[in-house]
Amino acid sequence: MELRRVPSPNFSPRASGSWPVFLILHYTACDLDLSLKILTNGQSDNPVSAHYLIAEDGTIFLLVDEEMSAWHAGRSSWGAYHDGSLNTWSIGIELVNLGSHPYTEAQYQSLLTLCPAIQKRHQISPFHVLGHADIAPLRKSDPGHHLDWRRLAEHGIGVQPQARAPWQGPLEIRRLQTLLARIGYNVTPSGTMDLETSSSLRAFCQRCAPMHLHNAVCPEVMALLDAYARSLS
Repeated sequence: MELRRVPSPNFSPRASGSWPVFLILHYTACDLDLSLKILTNGQSDNPVSAHYLIAEDGTIFLLVDEEMSAWHAGRSSWGAYHDGSLNTWSIGIELVNLGSHPYTEAQYQSLLTLCPAIQKRHQISPFHVLGHADIAPLRKSDPGHHLDWRRLAEHGIGVQPQARAPWQGPLEIRRLQTLLARIGYNVTPSGTMDLETSSSLRAFCQRCAPMHLHNAVCPEVMALLDAYARSLS
């Protein structure tokens, strides 16, 4: 694992009383050169950054020190953390990927080394290793359905629920919303499949049930949502 320091000016001190609680994974939607340019451009009208950037060959670029807040989450929330942005509560990792193809083996090897070290340093729970789509489902879809979250979870990087039994209840939207909200998504149990619900459900399926992305309201996904929610208690 090669680590290179390429400082970004786009950071700020963490808010008083905050510390890294989440590890958020992203994709850049552009190639390495443009990714570095965007993440280190302090003159942009909308400056952004991340703590780390992982190239397709596995090279890890350190852009912002972990003690500081990088600007990667934007408007976001998860569970009780709903004060506008998770930047001050998180560490962000960008993966060079257009969003349309699988991640490289070298990137997985870098993730399998980098993420556990970050989690150990900051005592970040596997339940708090999330995708950008999870914390901002109305705006974001990264890191997309090509990331093998199950492989990462085998090493404690995120979690993958295991349904103990098939879902026997009705496919009620309110029940689905209640489970999503219990997991951490910013969803209101209204009984209506609104945009927040459908976007959050898609984010959940990308991470935990990619085979059901196009048929998310089904017994299999309900069983996984229920298993995930139960594992939090």
